[in-house]
Amino acid sequence: MKLTAKDFGGVRLEHLSGVTAAEFAEVWQAIEDRADELSAAGRDSDFVTGMLQTCRWIAEYRWWAGEVVPSPITGQSMPATPELIEAEVVAVEQAVRAPSRVGRPDYVGGVWATFMWTWRGSGVPPLRSPRTQAS
Repeated sequence: MKLTAKDFGGVRLEHLSGVTAAEFAEVWQAIEDRADELSAAGRDSDFVTGMLQTCRWIAEYRWWAGEVVPSPITGQSMPATPELIEAEVVAVEQAVRAPSRVGRPDYVGGVWATFMWTWRGSGVPPLRSPRTQAS
């Protein structure tokens, strides 16, 4: 799915730490593209689903259209705020530390990788965009 300017409208700078809105948009589009590729091939990936859910929630994707994207770990149907993002990060960090209690470890891994990049400032995108890969 190709994202539009309206889709990126919810990406607020306070939702990102050490990542620019343009960098976030580029990687989010790459994640959407990867999800589309997998779907077209009749496959899925919990890791990609985790990344996708996290990006959509951070960006408040389609809240303007009345559609609710719940938070990726706790499932709260509330728009992202810095406080809620931090709570989600803490929840995913706890899940990563206790993998035996996680039903979908690859999903949790996708969420964790995305938050480490967007919120903890790891500098490592969870999925590299084609432009990033070429450089």
